[in-house]
Amino acid sequence: MSDRRGAASWARRGSTLVELIVVLVILGIVLGIGGPALRPPAPRPEERWRLLLEDARARAAASGAVVHLELPDTILAPAGVGRELDALPDGRVLGQGIDPLTGALSRPGAR
Repeated sequence: MSDRRGAASWARRGSTLVELIVVLVILGIVLGIGGPALRPPAPRPEERWRLLLEDARARAAASGAVVHLELPDTILAPAGVGRELDALPDGRVLGQGIDPLTGALSRPGAR
């Protein structure tokens, strides 16, 4: 009978500060491990270059004017492509390492 009274008094008492801290620590560990998995992955450097180029082309087409693009050092451009490019309203991109007629990457050594 005393077991029942002890269990009932514990249920009425609620949880202690120590129990609350333990739960918060466990929750912090779970979120620390699983939280980064919930974020979308960051684009690779080559992908960021392509996304910047597409954005510059879209802005040039929408405005009807040339959009000058200076690639920051954190963006990894393909080999042979300069850091400054111009996106034209017709969708082409001009700059070092870019074919001026098509706006595509020029291949080194290709004729």
